[in-house]
Amino acid sequence: MGKTKLDEETINDIIKVYESGEVSLEKLGKKYGVSPCTISSYLKKQGIKIINRQNMIYFDVEKDIIPLYEKGYSLTEISKIVGNSRQSIALKLRKYGFKYENRQNKTKFNENIFDVIDTEEKAYWLGFIYADGYISDYTKSKRYCFGLCLKLGDIQHLEKFNKFMEYQGNNIKVGKTHLCGKTFYRCRFSIANKHLWETLNNYGCVPRKSLILEFPDEKIFSDKNLIRHFLRGYFDGDGCISYTCHKLKNSEPKYNAVSSVIGTYGFLSEYGKYMGKEKPTLRYLRKNNKKVFVLCFSKNDTQKLIEFFYENCTIFLERKFKRAMFFKHTCRSFKELEELLRGEIEEQTFNEGEHRDNLSDCEQAEQVL
Repeated sequence: MGKTKLDEETINDIIKVYESGEVSLEKLGKKYGVSPCTISSYLKKQGIKIINRQNMIYFDVEKDIIPLYEKGYSLTEISKIVGNSRQSIALKLRKYGFKYENRQNKTKFNENIFDVIDTEEKAYWLGFIYADGYISDYTKSKRYCFGLCLKLGDIQHLEKFNKFMEYQGNNIKVGKTHLCGKTFYRCRFSIANKHLWETLNNYGCVPRKSLILEFPDEKIFSDKNLIRHFLRGYFDGDGCISYTCHKLKNSEPKYNAVSSVIGTYGFLSEYGKYMGKEKPTLRYLRKNNKKVFVLCFSKNDTQKLIEFFYENCTIFLERKFKRAMFFKHTCRSFKELEELLRGEIEEQTFNEGEHRDNLSDCEQAEQVL
């Protein structure tokens, strides 16, 4: 705006409104069609002190601000609550003797949780991350991001992970994504942290790992017995317990458990060795994709797998554990199998229904095997 000359009556109105303390220079300028600088110039000529009202504090620091800050609220969160700038709040807190902390950047979880793989939980979750987790490609995103994304029906498993990571609060986001014309509901734990990113990357859980993943060096495990928990974690992410029908003449059909796990050739070759298959037979998951393989286990091998995975263990994906226990040491009738499948569908529907009301649209997570 150019310089505008105001008449005496207008100037008196501006002075009156400004001294009431309810309107800023910017709002006065818009009202009278002049710049805030012009308003300021006229006011100064009248001997009126200019106050930066945008940063004025209309609250009681001791009653409104200090209690929130002592509870751990960040300056940004407090500024939204009281409607004032972070700078003004920080200034007042310093006057009361508080040392400023950038709480938005304060680590809210145990970033060192995977530094040493020395417990069942650490080994299991590392295996699960190998299957269903991902870290960002820093060369492209310039961010050290980690994420773990599951279908919404498995949100309780992600809640276990949230607790395992010692996250202060709930870091699980629920949402929906669209793929091939269909809507899928999912839940995700994601965080940006350089130390965690580097730890997982050094173990071999690298960016865009789906087609290049290799089995980790067993030296990362403080005890070799922990490897079976790593194997179970990976199986819970990228494995499957299914069933096959066995029918003899003049008898009712019986159903036995079979299982499989998918991954890269290099990873599954080592995985199979730990499962008792020195030279595991792998086949392509799809004929048009010769980088993804599947390792299958017969009914006898699946019985051994169930015992090996679940004996004296404390962490597992609940729905796969229930199916494993259903088939443990026995075959099942068609009626029993039908009841199992019906129960699985009802449980998944119930679990998803509990959370769909709180869904929000968000970006589709990186697709991993």
